[in-house]
Amino acid sequence: MILTRQNVLHYLVQADHLGLDRIVNGDIQIVSRESRNRAFAVSDARGPGFFVKQHRPDEGHWSGGSTLESEAHIYALAAANDRLAALLPPFHSFDSEHQILVIGLVEPAETLRARHRRTGTLSLPAAEAIGHALATCHIEFGKTLRFGPPNASLAKHRPWILRPDRLDPHVTPSQSAAQARVISIVQDHPDLIDRLRALEPGWRVNGIIHGDMKWDNCLVTDAGASGDTTVTLVDWEMAGTGDVAWDVGGILQSCIIAWIRSTRPKSGDTAASIAASAEIPLSALQQTTRGFWNAYADHLDLDRRATATLLSSAVAYAAARIVQTAFEATSDDALVSAHMILALQFTANMLADPKAVAASLLGLAA
Repeated sequence: MILTRQNVLHYLVQADHLGLDRIVNGDIQIVSRESRNRAFAVSDARGPGFFVKQHRPDEGHWSGGSTLESEAHIYALAAANDRLAALLPPFHSFDSEHQILVIGLVEPAETLRARHRRTGTLSLPAAEAIGHALATCHIEFGKTLRFGPPNASLAKHRPWILRPDRLDPHVTPSQSAAQARVISIVQDHPDLIDRLRALEPGWRVNGIIHGDMKWDNCLVTDAGASGDTTVTLVDWEMAGTGDVAWDVGGILQSCIIAWIRSTRPKSGDTAASIAASAEIPLSALQQTTRGFWNAYADHLDLDRRATATLLSSAVAYAAARIVQTAFEATSDDALVSAHMILALQFTANMLADPKAVAASLLGLAA
């Protein structure tokens, strides 16, 4: 069965998620949300909405261990834990035969990236809420990893960017000209390749991680008159066991990329002149990253040495994530933008001295 806009309501009725009365009497909206998988947002004014995802048929047949299966396992674990259930969408069902995942639709909400594009500003309350939410997920999922049954449905996550020797700087049917250029830029700097490669031996399996943590996967909602910002962490398809610092680095790289994209780089600019051209002041970037990091680290309550080690790893992984983002963001492009080239230059500096960059660029100290 392949889901379409025409049959998704029928599927929800057959699965006992949706009553016929809502279909007959309601004004149901169905919106396609294509990404790695087929997805549909189903909503009306009469009850909670649904977000339905299915493995893409053009990805071939699944034989177990699909990304949707991993995501369903995460939502099922969260549903049994009150702290996690408050931070992830509600889990309804997973149809393994047809690879269909049904979760609750989070509304009204917008991704943090969409909010940034709309407002042009960084949000300290949202950054703090994400820090607290991510720490809670690492703590609570970590308990499951240590004390629960074996998590056979979760893969061992290891980012592909930590194995740069496998990158191919050529245009192929699955790799755009801009992606080939990103790889060529990276490979033109052997020290950058060496530093990316050096990150893999330090990779630790110390928790269950999201694996693709970034602003796009953080839904934010302002709670009316109270002004509190609530966060829902979504899109757990890449979840698995891995290094929690990778998730932290994912949020840091989103902040850095947003700041870089606000600059107006010109040929011959110095680092100081580039920073001065940014529409987002460096002080605003640092306030946001501090708010996120402090909320995360304070909730973990690690000792000083462990906190310093985690921060250093997170900054190094943020640099690796920037390279990965530059590659992924240019999948449909022929040219690499000046901002992406600038981001790759920042990567080399971040990997050369993560501690110094944490202090000077991000305003962070363990």
